[in-house]
Amino acid sequence: MAVFAAGALLETIPAVPAVATGMVLCGASMPWIAVGLTTVGLRYTAPELVGRVYSGFNVMMTLPQMLAMACGAGLIAVVNFKVVLVVMASVVLMAAGYLFTRPEQRWAAADEASGEPVREAGSV
Repeated sequence: MAVFAAGALLETIPAVPAVATGMVLCGASMPWIAVGLTTVGLRYTAPELVGRVYSGFNVMMTLPQMLAMACGAGLIAVVNFKVVLVVMASVVLMAAGYLFTRPEQRWAAADEASGEPVREAGSV
């Protein structure tokens, strides 16, 4: 998420190399974000519900994206695109900062690195 935010900020610089680098960073970070969201959505799902949960999760990921693109297209006509990119980067950085400060995230990463079973959220 931080890489995506950095890419969005690079796209505000009026130079082709900076914008191109920003686009590459944004594009390269999106699969990581999507896979991470999908993994979290399915990780704690009972095996018999995976199909239904994934279908609902897919709608919850794509519908807001479609609405955001429609709103963004209208917003660009009224607001400078650089303002939109800075606001977008700020929101993504706040979300990344929130996730980075969550102790559950550190525990899960440490458990995966050590090969131990992952603790359920809220357990010690």
